[in-house]
Amino acid sequence: AQVIIEDFSAAAVEIFLRCFYSGVVEGPLTTLVEVGKMADKYQVDQLHTLCTQAVRKMMKPEVACDLFACADRLEVPSLRREALEQIWIHPKAALKIRPNLRPRLLEEILDSPLLCVDDDDLVSLLNSWSHG
Repeated sequence: AQVIIEDFSAAAVEIFLRCFYSGVVEGPLTTLVEVGKMADKYQVDQLHTLCTQAVRKMMKPEVACDLFACADRLEVPSLRREALEQIWIHPKAALKIRPNLRPRLLEEILDSPLLCVDDDDLVSLLNSWSHG
């Protein structure tokens, strides 16, 4: 019998299988989000928990935008919210380099009153994107 998994990337499926059989959760941050989503879909609760813990351990402001975009795309609300909070709390680190985000997500970040940056610093940050 052949199993075809079309909802997830080949890298995520490979890591999913490796984690499933070895119990070792390793891989790039965004791929682990995808593996966690796959574990949730296929009701592999322990692997889902391990992936979520690994992602939370790896989360820092510098990768929060990538995580935010990935969690949004894969519809993982808890990680999406945690990544967004990292961006809001640490915008200078999270937004140091222009993030590769869809306009809707960038607008959600920049329009929030929770963004911890004053107007002058925000203007400087945005201007730095055109020079970087």
